[in-house]
Amino acid sequence: MPKLLRAISAKKNRWVWDNLPLTWLDEGDIPASPLGNLMPKTDKLSVYEITDDRSSINRIATALAVSKQKLDVIEYIVFEESVLTEIGIEMDKQAPGETYDPDVNLWHRDLVNISANKLVALVKRILPITIPDFVLPKKLSEVFEEVARSKNVDWGYVQLSNKKELMQQFRV
Repeated sequence: MPKLLRAISAKKNRWVWDNLPLTWLDEGDIPASPLGNLMPKTDKLSVYEITDDRSSINRIATALAVSKQKLDVIEYIVFEESVLTEIGIEMDKQAPGETYDPDVNLWHRDLVNISANKLVALVKRILPITIPDFVLPKKLSEVFEEVARSKNVDWGYVQLSNKKELMQQFRV
């Protein structure tokens, strides 16, 4: 079964709650902060289908990172696509991604028509079984250079503060 990646901000919206006393929660309840990592815009949530060997993760993380002012750590979670069926969340596999990398754009998926109840159900289902991971800026930079040298990238999606220098470096 395919796996999906969602970029998160574990620092801003705590994801891991192990070893913390959560005695204030009712049975079966979850803390609210992880919901911030999966908050959809216009009832759509952007995710990326990853390859079985997980080799696409660095490409996806890099594509997301260069849409910001500077390369910074990209945190993410990975979960099984089958969870969506269990909860009744629909996925639009035709929704194009909006990154500088045409391959990553093909891996993009939108989770659509997400109600508040479905969002809570998704977080309840994946929170206990996902562990956030990250890609460091050094790796992001290496992957960016590799993709920029080998592909016809869409520089319109690159928002890095040193974009002009990068474009000169790659003779764009």
